[in-house]
Amino acid sequence: MKQIFICYSQKDTAWKEKLETYLKILRNIGWSTWSDSELALGDEWEAEIEKNLDEADIALLLISNDFLISEYIQEKELPRLLKRKEKGEIELFPILLRPCLWTEYDWLSKIQLRPTGGIALSGGTDFEVELNLTEITGEITTILRQKKNREIVEPQKTITIKTKEPEKKVGFLCEGLPELMVGSDNQRIILTQGNECILTSDFNDIKHLPPEKKYTVAELDRQNQLVVGLRKKELAVLQGSVWSYIPMDGVPLSMALWNNKIIIGDSIRRVSILMDNKALDVRTALPAPVVQIMPLSEDMVLLLDANGKVWTLKEKEDLVTEFQPSILNPFGRVYEMEKGFTNQDILLIGHKKMGIYNWSAEQLKVSKKEFPCGLRKVVSGTKNCFVLTDEGQLLILSKSLLQARRILSKEEEVVIGLNATHDKAILVWTQLGNLYQVEESGVYRTIASSKTVFAYEDFESKRIHAFQKAEKGFSLNII
Repeated sequence: MKQIFICYSQKDTAWKEKLETYLKILRNIGWSTWSDSELALGDEWEAEIEKNLDEADIALLLISNDFLISEYIQEKELPRLLKRKEKGEIELFPILLRPCLWTEYDWLSKIQLRPTGGIALSGGTDFEVELNLTEITGEITTILRQKKNREIVEPQKTITIKTKEPEKKVGFLCEGLPELMVGSDNQRIILTQGNECILTSDFNDIKHLPPEKKYTVAELDRQNQLVVGLRKKELAVLQGSVWSYIPMDGVPLSMALWNNKIIIGDSIRRVSILMDNKALDVRTALPAPVVQIMPLSEDMVLLLDANGKVWTLKEKEDLVTEFQPSILNPFGRVYEMEKGFTNQDILLIGHKKMGIYNWSAEQLKVSKKEFPCGLRKVVSGTKNCFVLTDEGQLLILSKSLLQARRILSKEEEVVIGLNATHDKAILVWTQLGNLYQVEESGVYRTIASSKTVFAYEDFESKRIHAFQKAEKGFSLNII
């Protein structure tokens, strides 16, 4: 699991611990935090701090007067961090805890502090502190997801499409290709470059969101209109070739299409329904922001909050209620939800464990043994399900959740992503660029060797669309 180093003064331990409770959600995308509180009795503490500092990809700097006057931070940790930053080896993310003269430090005045506006966390009410920590966590999560994708594929400025197939609409969120976000094949493709959202329509006419519009989530509605959540507490809606903007009270963090409506969860724990270019709030505010929305049926949608609790929103009601707490609470914190083996099953992903909940029979089955690491993605078949771990291992797990075995077990074959096919098999692409089709039995065949960065099957034509590295940008090969 990748690591975030927390640099702080011991006098700010309470703030550090409060921040860590919010950052636990980063385990969902394969990141964990480290600070000197992790040191065990007998550790060579200075060597251990230096080791974790050198291995970290991002460092959170908890700024206060005590941070600025700490000899150990200023003489040991900070010079090492700044040297790594100059080499492009680490990103620094300063968070202003308490008022201090941080502007007197040249290196710090050149970096954007959070919260924005230079207002310290300690100056807010309890609600404002929670809101700021939620927005900071959401921003870090977005940055880390983009960083993870950039490690898989270097960003390009162009995309080359080689196909004369008739129009086939498909919507997807890409995990392996940072440019491709959501869209429809042969009609509309959404690209992202850094934090900028770009639309390519018919692969010729490129329309940009303004560069200051930093995105968080996106979805296509039934009319194939694009809705993009923006960090500046707005929704951007593309109608034809024109962007319109809808103000929000919080930052949109999750989004899903349900019964011709788009449901949105934001950073201030509200759930909204987008109708007639207006975001209408549901009456009930949740204890934590909604990080995933999953339509369960035409009558019900499930909401997963940042604390790992599942809630329901029903059609023709504007109240949110907790979903089967007496049954789900023993499972513990839910990190993600996926559709299960039948229409009545929900796959629950926790930390190093899985569960199957049959919501019709109100029965929960939990895996007996913990997995060796966190789980990134799960796709269910008829009798087995495919599990992708944070370490890039591909497992087949039986419906009983009792037996798991690894496939594609070559050490160099680190799996980057997977998508389902119409016949309950999956497409799998690896860090080496190889593309495989894997059956439920575990039998697999090679479809393409090298250069694959993302693949999916068009369920209508049952043909595979593989995006592969090209001389300039990417090519789309239909197999």
